[in-house]
Parts: sequence; structure tokens; C-alpha cells
Amino acid sequence: MCKGPDDNVTVHTVKEVGQHKKLSDLWVVIEGKVYDLSKWALKHPGGLKPLIHTAGKDATVLFNGFHPSRVKKMLAPLCIGTVAKTEMPVTKRIEELRQKLVDEGFFSTDRSFYQWYAVRLIALFSLCLSLTLWSKSVYWKLLGAIFLGLFWHQGMLLGHDLCHNSVNGRKLDYFIAQMLVSLFGISSSWWKASHNNHHIVTNAVEHDADIQHLPFFVVDSEYFKSIWSTWHKRIMDFDDFSNLMVRNQAVLFYPIMMVARVYLYIQSVVYLATGRISERRGFEIASFSLFYVWFPALICQLPTWGTMAAYFFISHAVAGILHVQICISHFPMPTYMNMEMENDSEAFFKTQLVTSLDVTCPWYMDWFHGGLQFQVEHHLFPHIPRHNLRKVQPIIKEFCEEMGWKHHSVSFFEANRMVVNHLYEVSKVRGHSGGPPQN
Repeated sequence: MCKGPDDNVTVHTVKEVGQHKKLSDLWVVIEGKVYDLSKWALKHPGGLKPLIHTAGKDATVLFNGFHPSRVKKMLAPLCIGTVAKTEMPVTKRIEELRQKLVDEGFFSTDRSFYQWYAVRLIALFSLCLSLTLWSKSVYWKLLGAIFLGLFWHQGMLLGHDLCHNSVNGRKLDYFIAQMLVSLFGISSSWWKASHNNHHIVTNAVEHDADIQHLPFFVVDSEYFKSIWSTWHKRIMDFDDFSNLMVRNQAVLFYPIMMVARVYLYIQSVVYLATGRISERRGFEIASFSLFYVWFPALICQLPTWGTMAAYFFISHAVAGILHVQICISHFPMPTYMNMEMENDSEAFFKTQLVTSLDVTCPWYMDWFHGGLQFQVEHHLFPHIPRHNLRKVQPIIKEFCEEMGWKHHSVSFFEANRMVVNHLYEVSKVRGHSGGPPQN
């Protein structure tokens, strides 16, 4: 067990730490202390990907962003020494900023916010059931589909908060997420693993699953080369069908977003089938399975096949607004490939600023965006509850201005324009190609 540089413990150099970056030999640095996670990595609740991407590096900002302070005590048995001190004034400023936000209470949750949120979810689902089951008019029943879509939209935003442990704490939040999100037909374990990875390697072409959408979308021309995905663990082939879709991706963006939720169903089934869940696997599968009971049962109450199809499409199209909100946060921003995060907090901080986009909106639209409009702040400090992000934004902007860094923020409509324009510009590269590239 190590306590500090004055306790006669081993001092490691940054270069030495950097050599231990394999799953079987994995060291990380957190607040100046070196931890050997080699034998413990498979037990990490957040999955292996975050550890692999930070192996041999300073993971201080990432650790503090994703874990409550009490977790530090659990690391003590894994400490093998300290790292030789180096002058990193910018990193110190970042840690001072984080401490300021902690001291001012921005990491604390207002329970009443989520109590009223629960009331809103119950109201939306009640309206859905009332209109769907007891209305005689087909049009009123289809209005129920709109409320179901809104229920899913708002419910998944709550699931996002829960999977970031920003409501009650890790154990209770994850339990609720496994129950609630799974009842929506989405595996919370799959989402959490994918999303944690996204936060660490945001917009990294070969690593970030949130921008790996072949055969439907390409946000970087590197995907034309059929590259290897470290997340999917396979080559993402850019074939004839991909070429056809990408040529028209700017036009197809919104239609595909209307049914994008179906892709999440598929990903969830695949993930659950692999058995990669280590915590309450049976419970999550049971909750997940219930979705395929209650949702078909609800649709079967409708009078005709045509009404059923319309109900399915409308509910998923409304819920698809969330997928648009996710895409506008990162699609139009710079991507990168074959670049590893440097061994300090400054590089991570800058990467989040460059690859994330805030959406400006009045306070009364916060319910609609669900905290995703403060994407920069969320990526820098993912543990801050969403109801505090509006208060945190001016502090982050001021800090960026002092450091000479750019903070990106545009309106919702401008963000949508940027996404469509970016997809169009990338598609033009394939516009007269005559087919997929030859490998």
C-alpha cells in the first residue's frame, strides 16, 4: 500500500509507466500514484475498454470524472508506487477547476428534480395507455404513439443519467438502469459499456462506436478504407451497399433516425447473448425480455395491421429525436485516427473541447434536450448531474477563455445544418468514385 513520495515507496518514471499498456500488464496513474490493474481489470464494473485506452497513461481526469471519491479507497491495495513529479501547470489548473466545481456543490444531486421527473414519466406513459387502449378513434390511438415516443425519449435521457451514476450513486443507479432501460428494450449494460468507451475515445475513428455507423453513415473518409474497429472487433467493410448509402447519406439522415431505435434493439440482443454482463445478468435479461411482452401486447390492441404499423413507426420516429440529439453533439466535429491520447490530463481536456458541441437553448427547453445540449461540460465532467450543467457552462467558458481554448456552441437548428452539411461533404468524396475502394 502506498501513501506518497515521502513514505519510502517506489518512484516510477512516466516512461516506465508507459511501457505497461497491455491487458495482462496494465498500469495507470491517478493523482500521482501508480496502480497495477493487471489482475483486477476483468472485475472493472465499467468494462475493459476504458482501462485498455488509458493503460500506461495518467488517468486522473477520467477517473475523477467517472467515479465518486469513495472509490479511491478501494484502489489502495493496487498501488505499487508513485510517479516522478513533472511540471504540468495546465493539468494543475484543470484539477483546480474540478475542485472548484466540487466545492460549489455542482456534483451534488437535487433529488426533487428526479422526483418530478418520475412524475413526468408516469404522466406520459399514462397518457399513452389511455389514448391507445380506450380511445375509439384511430387518430387518438396514434396520438398515444406520440406520447409513447416521448416516454421513451425522456426515459432514455433518465437512463443516461443513471448510467453515469449522477442520481443516487453507482449501485442503486445501475440497478434502476438495468430495470428501467431494459424495460424500454435497450440493454443498459451494452449502452454503458459503449458509452463509457465513447467518453474516453471521443470521435476516434477506429475506437469510438458512436461514429462507426457503416453501412449507413460515414463521418470520416478513413472509413472508405474498410478499417478495423477496436470496439466491434472486426473490419468495417465499405462495400457496394455502403457506397450506395453513403452517396445519399445527407438525404437519408433523418429517415434513418426515425427507425434508429431498432438498431439499439439488435445491438442489445447481440450484447446480452455474448454473456459479457458480470453484474445481475439474469435480472437484466428478465427485464429486457419483458419489453418484448408488453410492447407487442400493447400494439396488438389496435384494430388493423395498418394501424399497428403506423403506431410502431410514429412511436419510434418520435423517440428518434434522441438519436438526432446524440449525432449533432459529435458528428460535425473533428475526428482523428492513429493518434493516442497523450500522457496527461491536458490532452484529454482539449480532445473533449475539440470533439464536442454544445447546443444553445433557453432554460425552458432543458427538458427536451435532457442535458445533451451541454455536451462539452458533460464530457469534461460526466459525473455532474444534468440540472447543474447550465450553471457550470459559464464557468467552463470562462476557463477556456483564460486558457485560450475554443468552446463550441451553436443553436439546435445550426447544429442540424452542420451535421447534414458534413454528411454531404463526406458523401461528395464518393460521388464519382464508381464503386467501393479496392483493398
